[in-house]
Amino acid sequence: MNPEPNRENKGGKSPDSANGPNGSSDAGGQAVESLHRQLSKSLPRAVASSARKNHRLAEAMRPVVEKSIKISTDADSSVLVDALVRVIGPALRRAVVDGIGRLVLRLNRFLLVSISPRGIAWRIHALRAGRTFRDVVRERTHARRVKQVFLIHRRTGLLLELARRQDVTALDGDMVSAMLTAIQDFVHDSFSVKNGERLESIQVGGTTVWLEQGRLAVLAAIVDGDAPGELRQNFKDTLETVQSEFSQELAAFNGDASVFEPAKLYLEACVRTRLRDAGEKLLPVTWFVLTAPLLVLAVLGYFKLRESMTWKAYVFEIAEQPGIVVVDHGRRDGKFYITGLRDPMALDPVAMLTAIGFDERDVLSDWETYQALKPDLALARARQLLNPPETVTLRMEGDVLHAIGSAPRWWIEDASKLTKSLVGISQFETDRLTDSEITASATWDTYIGSLNSRPGIVVVSHGREFGRYHISGLRDPLADDPMILLKETGIEPSKVTAKWSPYRALDPPLVLARAIETLDPPGTVTLGLQDRVLVFKGKASHRWIVRATMLTRCMAGIGKTDTSDLLDDDMTRFTKAQAEVESMIFRYLDTGTDLWRGQGGKMNRLIALLSQVSSQARQMGLYYEIALRGHASDTRDADANMMASSAIARRFLDILQRQNVEVHRFAVYPAGSKMPDLPQGSKESVPKRCVSFKIVFFEN
Repeated sequence: MNPEPNRENKGGKSPDSANGPNGSSDAGGQAVESLHRQLSKSLPRAVASSARKNHRLAEAMRPVVEKSIKISTDADSSVLVDALVRVIGPALRRAVVDGIGRLVLRLNRFLLVSISPRGIAWRIHALRAGRTFRDVVRERTHARRVKQVFLIHRRTGLLLELARRQDVTALDGDMVSAMLTAIQDFVHDSFSVKNGERLESIQVGGTTVWLEQGRLAVLAAIVDGDAPGELRQNFKDTLETVQSEFSQELAAFNGDASVFEPAKLYLEACVRTRLRDAGEKLLPVTWFVLTAPLLVLAVLGYFKLRESMTWKAYVFEIAEQPGIVVVDHGRRDGKFYITGLRDPMALDPVAMLTAIGFDERDVLSDWETYQALKPDLALARARQLLNPPETVTLRMEGDVLHAIGSAPRWWIEDASKLTKSLVGISQFETDRLTDSEITASATWDTYIGSLNSRPGIVVVSHGREFGRYHISGLRDPLADDPMILLKETGIEPSKVTAKWSPYRALDPPLVLARAIETLDPPGTVTLGLQDRVLVFKGKASHRWIVRATMLTRCMAGIGKTDTSDLLDDDMTRFTKAQAEVESMIFRYLDTGTDLWRGQGGKMNRLIALLSQVSSQARQMGLYYEIALRGHASDTRDADANMMASSAIARRFLDILQRQNVEVHRFAVYPAGSKMPDLPQGSKESVPKRCVSFKIVFFEN
């Protein structure tokens, strides 16, 4: 291709005159640069066109390429190595990934047709349709393919380029593009289609035609089966790439489609797109089968790691214990093992295995016995060998063993001899240790003196023999307990044999305590003993007072009782009610047996008092009688007055009986003309006719 001829300037001057002396040189440079630009555009297309037609260009350039590679390798082989690594590495990774992917795909397809709900549904469909299960599976899992792809000019509707699979029968591209354009125009003109809405897909049987509309071009693809949504993005990206690279050619298209031959590479990439079929979608059960081994391995690894960490913690803890030296540890034949040295007084390493969750049978332990010089272990050995009594405390200060407290002389002598053979103890100090024999004798004498000073205790005999004590005597049940007093001294009760005979002591404190225990006085009564006289103070019920008075007559140590300061609470209330009843006088008319009017309130009060007297008498255990006395002095005839007084008394008794009063406790006494005394301070005159009352009681 020849460069374009130079054009004249507007001023009519030649390029040489315009550029000066070097004008011809500048014109030549511009021509070369223009040629380079044209070659940069034409050369790739020419190479691509030659590669599609035959292999002559490749054969011609092979010696040059091989020579270039050899020269580059001789100069610096690392460049080729780096290039090969970048190629081989991804290739190997891709091969591994593809292999794993094919394995997963085979497993997924096996599970799909074997145990998945979809496979079961396919079996049912095959039975109903009378077809073989293999045909149904092949139909449902058939991989969809892109058969042909057409690039169509949007404005003219002409075919620009196409690509197809080699095993697909070629279609007339111009006819297909014309038909698609006609169908789109038909839909747009015949139906109420809004502006901007375009035809996107056409489906006929098992074939789908998918249209991707662009600003300058349209991409149409024929897909075998239902085209999934993931294909649209692939077509959209391809169309955008073509429109971007061939934007000028698409805008200036005048019917020559040869300039769009390089776009065939992009269309062929769309044809090679393989869509995932139904058998490639991983089932949940496939995910489970794939992840289950990993989960099992993870769980096993977790338990192994935890076991290993627990073992390390156990070894560290054992090594920190005094008296234990770990020599070797590890794992052998699936079991842990540990060897070392152990002092018999140290902690048991085997027992600690159970505490941290290990089974003793899973650990091989081999511990050699030795004696450590640790003070704590030396002290433990001393306690085990000397077996000190509870009154002795052993303490280590450096390598010196101190005994503190009290012990028998024989133990002190034996301990001094035995400690000489103990490892880790250089000296046995007993300066703070006292002879328990001397101390025990003084304590026992103090205890006997304390018992003799206690009321109600009489020590008859006591003694000490072979480290044991014995005591006998008399003891009042209310006296202090000798065993409690024994515990206060610090003497072990199991070392004392005691025999106490009961008796009643006459010591005033015990006599008073016995009286309190026997009489059980209420909280309102206090008892005291003065010169064998039991003094009562306070107030109590009548029954308790009578009972207490009777019981004290037979109590040892009590001569008599003094109840002058004891108030009979029941008798006080009874006496008060009695006095109020005996002060009442009910008046009658001067003639006849009718009461004066206005005495109803007094009658109600009388009935209430009689009920109170009856209740109090029952509580006190008293028997009482009420004398109902009638009085009449209206005549000078004594017999007439006697008869009148008897009549009004009986008349009053009838009134009480009608009020449900216990009339069996009443006795009628006609008093005749003898009139009752009026209450002190009363302003009333003595009536001619009346009744009065007198209560007489006595104990059963």
